[in-house]
Amino acid sequence: MVTKKNFLLKIGILSVSLILVSSLSISPAIPAIEGYFDHISASSIELMTTVPSFSVMIMVLLSSFISNKIGEKVTVILGLSLVLVAGVLPFFLNDFSAVFLSRIILGVGLGLINSLAVSLISINFKGKESAYLMGLRSAFESGGQAILTFLAGQLILFNWQSVFLIYLLALPILLLFMFSYPDNKKKDSDVEIDNRKQSVNFYVILIAVFLVVIVGAQTAIIIRISGIVTSFNFGNMVDASRVQTLMTVAGMILGVFFGRIFISIRYFTASLGLIMMTMAHFLVYSANSLMVITVGAVLAGAAYPLLISLMFHLVSEVCRSGSETLCMSVALVGCNLGGSSAPYFLKLIALITGSKAINQPFLSFTFLFAVLTILSWFFCRKRSLK
Repeated sequence: MVTKKNFLLKIGILSVSLILVSSLSISPAIPAIEGYFDHISASSIELMTTVPSFSVMIMVLLSSFISNKIGEKVTVILGLSLVLVAGVLPFFLNDFSAVFLSRIILGVGLGLINSLAVSLISINFKGKESAYLMGLRSAFESGGQAILTFLAGQLILFNWQSVFLIYLLALPILLLFMFSYPDNKKKDSDVEIDNRKQSVNFYVILIAVFLVVIVGAQTAIIIRISGIVTSFNFGNMVDASRVQTLMTVAGMILGVFFGRIFISIRYFTASLGLIMMTMAHFLVYSANSLMVITVGAVLAGAAYPLLISLMFHLVSEVCRSGSETLCMSVALVGCNLGGSSAPYFLKLIALITGSKAINQPFLSFTFLFAVLTILSWFFCRKRSLK
């Protein structure tokens, strides 16, 4: 029987994921921000959307230690408070350095809640209920990004600073979590588990590297869509935000159905996701209309949760017993390293290819994912035969 208290606890925990990937939601405003700070390089402006990932990486590794000291509830409250204050602060600022610093602080807040958004489910729920909530958590994450990206697209009609008002969403999430999550303390057995010596094996590192590539490529699409749509005259910044919203909605839907897909085709889920990602990047590269780039973005959005969810599932399979916390943190670091490094990936590809065309990197990503698709088929076949 689901009690009102139990229901509120679930909603309170799941709501934290609504704002978890919000750092990229301001990307529809990139052309407007570039126009305002015309003395700042385009790569620096793009970095502003991904720089929170650097501080997220550091805080992901520290969040377990911090939550052990002050408790999970206080850690999440502190993280959400930082997201609220640092997220909205650029609305009142006109200096690029100050805006950039606020984005770094935003990453600190997101990093504090990043791993806890996942672990609080396994701490409070077990078995099928935990698995069901994990799927919903992925849907909440994509849904939150879709909502925030859509709102950003509407707020950009006023000015670029208004986009940062999307972080006001952190306030109701903060209040809901405060009143729904109990003030419980860890048991001694739990502390002993956290204090055990943990280690990471080669397979976890390999998964983390793969996550760097997947998240980096996905972030590249997100931060370049507005520029492609506007520079090729496919539409305006509002149209670009709608494309990104559809992209995240696709991710939300596939996140919900990941469990069923994995049960049906097992590890070939990786091959399916990589085929979709290959097609997505080719369509983004070759797009000649808003419709084509929308299809490409939606395909990328649908493939992303399949690959990410599978990688985290694999982490739990290959991780040594008792090292789950560290292994999950390493995987999350891979995700955030990929997100924060995306502008550098784009610059490196431009340097190697000698092309500064805004859509050129996606041809390179197309070839990369085609190779990974072939490699994944052999891996999936070997894994499925076991």
